[in-house]
Amino acid sequence: MITGIIMASGFSARLNRDKLLLDIGGMPLIEHIILAAKKSCLDEVVLAYRKEKIKNLAKKNHIKAVFNGNAHEGQSAAIKAGIMAADTNTNAYMFIAGDQPMLTAETIARLVKEFLQNPLSIIVPDYAGQRGTPVIFPSSLQNELIKLTGDCGGRTIIEARADQVKTVPFLDKNAGLDIDIPEDYEQARKLLGLH
Repeated sequence: MITGIIMASGFSARLNRDKLLLDIGGMPLIEHIILAAKKSCLDEVVLAYRKEKIKNLAKKNHIKAVFNGNAHEGQSAAIKAGIMAADTNTNAYMFIAGDQPMLTAETIARLVKEFLQNPLSIIVPDYAGQRGTPVIFPSSLQNELIKLTGDCGGRTIIEARADQVKTVPFLDKNAGLDIDIPEDYEQARKLLGLH
């Protein structure tokens, strides 16, 4: 069993507005992520939220939502909230950023397939030479994930366990595009033919 944890409780500090609610083809960005996760082969999808509007989108799409009351602590808080809400029998957690408009069910499926072939590995996508997300951690690393602090996410575990990491290459660097600044949003709209 693999649990997808969508991290949707950030503050979009560099954008000055909630990037998860940006319009992408008539739909909030976060809903694209929810649908990609739902259409994929993930066994369970959990969304860690901070805002009611985001929670309502999870509800609308019939996925589990968990309130992240410690969102101010950074990514690590969303990781913990998601793990605590996940099925206790899960074999792995896939951490999915809420701001990747190009994410598809197919990308998720390729990463899951790699994990199923290497169930003790940390699976990391490589978008034309640049590591990105979603990342899969086996549930054997649950304690390490729960001990994370601050805003660095699972990067410290990936660095400490380099020999356990398996990268999955994707030729399209845009497949891993995330939205941090207005230019990223414009690029995403262009790539999706929304101009």
